[in-house]
Amino acid sequence: MEKVCAFLSDAGTCCLAAAKGETVEFKEDSKLVFVGGTSGSGKTVTLAKMACMALRDAKRNGKKRRICFVSACLEVFGMKKLARIGKLLDCDTFFVDSGEELAKFCEENTSNGKYDLIFVDTQAASPCSAESLGRLREFLSVREADSRRYLCIPATTKAADVAETLSAYRRAGFDSVILTKCDETKSAADVMALLNESGAEISYFADTPAIAAGLHAELKAGDYFHIN
Repeated sequence: MEKVCAFLSDAGTCCLAAAKGETVEFKEDSKLVFVGGTSGSGKTVTLAKMACMALRDAKRNGKKRRICFVSACLEVFGMKKLARIGKLLDCDTFFVDSGEELAKFCEENTSNGKYDLIFVDTQAASPCSAESLGRLREFLSVREADSRRYLCIPATTKAADVAETLSAYRRAGFDSVILTKCDETKSAADVMALLNESGAEISYFADTPAIAAGLHAELKAGDYFHIN
């Protein structure tokens, strides 16, 4: 992992930890944050980790964050997982099935100050499916000027698939990358090199997602878990 951190530093990108185990502050000015990726990329739990960081930092600074989760995902398992995360973090969870519905929700719930940070869990889409990518684009077009759109790419992704995935999701509207599952491979730097060559902005990197009992145990201990 230290080698990975050094690579990120040399590449001039922003990572969440300069050394293994070091925590950093969650710095996000946007009120609307999209997290997406292919099936199994770790997007839902990575979204939860980001929310945990925001809550942790607010608590440390004596502030309160009004966070909610919105599922734009048609997968029943994904919806249930997000609802469970929301319950554990004491954050409201909502479901929308169109970009129009999401736009209305955001307008109603940010203008009145009810929520100051909305995380949107998007539908997993195949890079080869124009239909699913088009639907994804419908959601990401909501408040495009003041939102952040993070694409989760596992460090275990085959080199041949990195460029295709990145190109497809860029067309859908994603503008930053979170490299996930860095602890599952010793060649994460190879994938990051490919991303760097393509001009991708690597915002964060994360280890394998831990959910259910792992998340619950850490929350009970009063220490929000984070991308490390």
